[in-house]
Amino acid sequence: MEIKNFKPIDKGMLKSVFTVSIPEWGNIEIDCAYFEKGNGSYWINYAVKEYVNKEGKKKSFNQVRWPQAVVDRLSKAIREKVKEEEVKTGFVPIEPSNEEEVPF
Repeated sequence: MEIKNFKPIDKGMLKSVFTVSIPEWGNIEIDCAYFEKGNGSYWINYAVKEYVNKEGKKKSFNQVRWPQAVVDRLSKAIREKVKEEEVKTGFVPIEPSNEEEVPF
């Protein structure tokens, strides 16, 4: 498995976007978004497609569905790769603080 096109974002819980390449699965490539909460919990959105519904609101849906056991193993492996990419790029997520000064 390889992480390609890694882009640190650090916008709220969204930490990065990237493409996962899995040669063992026939060179499949999956666009992903990595989210992490301050308590260390995380999740990965796989191949999300955005669209605008009839009311004009942005919505999204996952284009890929796998059994939970596959998702769990894949998520763990991807998280390890994302952490490696963060080290390589020097990306340091901003830790949320409740003590930030209010600008008004």
